Amino acid sequence: MSTLPSDAILEASSQPESGSEPTAAREEPAGFLRRAWRGLWTLLYGSIGLLAGLATLAAIPILQFSTLGWLLEVEGRLARGERWRSALPGLQRAVPVGSGIFGCGLLLIPFLLLWHYYLDAQLLAPDAALPTTLWRISVGYGAAAGLYAVVALAAGRGSLLAFATPFRNLQVLYERREGLSLSATTAWVKGLRPGHYLSQGVKGFLVAAAWLSPPTLLLAAGKAAPGLGLIGALLLVLCLRTALVAQARVAATGELKAGFAWREIREDVRRAPLATALALALTLALALPLYLLKIQLLDRDAFWLLAIPFLVLLWPTRVASGWALRRARRREERAHLIWRLLGSGLALPAGGAYVFLLFFSQYFGWRGSAGLFAHHAFLLPVAFY
Repeated sequence: MSTLPSDAILEASSQPESGSEPTAAREEPAGFLRRAWRGLWTLLYGSIGLLAGLATLAAIPILQFSTLGWLLEVEGRLARGERWRSALPGLQRAVPVGSGIFGCGLLLIPFLLLWHYYLDAQLLAPDAALPTTLWRISVGYGAAAGLYAVVALAAGRGSLLAFATPFRNLQVLYERREGLSLSATTAWVKGLRPGHYLSQGVKGFLVAAAWLSPPTLLLAAGKAAPGLGLIGALLLVLCLRTALVAQARVAATGELKAGFAWREIREDVRRAPLATALALALTLALALPLYLLKIQLLDRDAFWLLAIPFLVLLWPTRVASGWALRRARRREERAHLIWRLLGSGLALPAGGAYVFLLFFSQYFGWRGSAGLFAHHAFLLPVAFY
């Protein structure tokens, strides 16, 4: 399958082609197919790059807030009325990362096969010359592949096609020998706005924690005092929808105080009761299966891998929450009482089922009662802190 260079992928797909004839009907399908092809590869490479970057950040203390900030950016953009295509912030900037990862993965496959043969030979015939030969071949190929990948990444700037043109890569590096610097990489990193996402994540974390921690504390006390646990469960059911809207408001405005404006939050719920209830039900439903990943603590080196299913399942919940707040902002009057009752009739049972299962998660989670406070659907989207 042929691929496109990253520079071509990053171009705007709506750019007109030179020499095209707008009056010719047969030209239109070709332009559409070309844009669809570029969009497909942008989505593929960009998604790989985003998942890899966000999962890596999720495994690093403090920087975990940037992952939450990215999810809140998704929510905030949709809540402000931006297009649905903006629900993947940084997608185009992640294209070089994704294509580079894909290309390096292709180079890694022969090394893994050679290393597997070396281990088998060492096990079956440790005194023979074959294991030593395979080891030398594996190490030699690994060093050569690593150097090849560095040259391809430097010359192709993340283009997958650069992994198939070694001589062109050397020519490109020779032509750029005087202009090689870290300025382009620094500009690319600044374009990702890491400080913005970190700040956004901290704000969203504080708001959700402020709404959910007090009732969760009472819920955790239910092991010793069932009465307090019942009160905490009821309060938590009531606070879930509030925390959802409060966090969406912070994502949309960027202001911490927007998450504590009780009257405005209540009015947002009343203007879009069904949308808010559906967003809450989806958020809680997709968050519950992730508690299975908290049964046993994995090695720290595997933390980034564990963060991937959290990101994949929690991204749709942020899309739904942003959509719900957008509907609330577009309406000036409260919804009819019947719709508000239907919204509560959906949100409260969904919250009750979530809290019921949340209470029992402390008996099989590796963190015990402390795991009740994680709330990965609202706080950090990881299985660990």
